[in-house]
Amino acid sequence: MARQPVNVLVFPFRKNADGEYEYAIFKRADEGFWQGISGGVEEGEELINAAARECFEEATIPYGRKIYKLSTHNAIPSYIFYEHQTWGNKVYLVDEHHFAIEAHDHEIMLSCEHTEYKWLKFEGARDILRFDSNKTALYELNCRLINGDLS
Repeated sequence: MARQPVNVLVFPFRKNADGEYEYAIFKRADEGFWQGISGGVEEGEELINAAARECFEEATIPYGRKIYKLSTHNAIPSYIFYEHQTWGNKVYLVDEHHFAIEAHDHEIMLSCEHTEYKWLKFEGARDILRFDSNKTALYELNCRLINGDLS
């Protein structure tokens, strides 16, 4: 299947032994920056299914975990993607849709896309994320969890 000019960003979350929320963030193998799970949407694939697939491929989070669509979204310049040449010269931006996934009891195993991951509380995760879009999505997720408003 061909990759579409659409991307998903997903933050796994859990509660630690103290009852505080933690978020998994991942260090990219190619450029060394920290981000949530991120990946493309295949032709004909629904966004939520792409989010679940990327979580399985990049962190072995099993299919069937509860995934939540966040309100935040982003647009990324198309030229940063390898596939941009196949999309034609009128695709300037790639829509990025943001999600969260429950990963409470899951032992993450990394794909070759990442060299390490960390479970961090909101402030620690926010401080090392590279992109503002990741920070905004994480902020929304953290607020929703604290306020019991994740649906």
